[in-house]
Amino acid sequence: MTDKPTKLPRVARLHTIGGITSELGKLYRRVHRGDIPGEEGLRRARILGIMRDGLLAAEMEQRIAALEGKAPNGHATVLPFRRPVA
Repeated sequence: MTDKPTKLPRVARLHTIGGITSELGKLYRRVHRGDIPGEEGLRRARILGIMRDGLLAAEMEQRIAALEGKAPNGHATVLPFRRPVA
């Protein structure tokens, strides 16, 4: 009797927000169908959420660095406040 290796589900690329969102959708469907227990789905969803938060933080850091780099002195430019004319 030969044991056939179980085929693991394909995982999306998890280095983008879109990839993580796609994987969360697949995870939801697997839990909904009963392929995996709800507790296991929750555990995996939390891990994916932590990964998403990390990607968002890194993206924000890059955006801030790009904005700061555009100022001539390397500091963020402060725009003067102008009151609206009534």
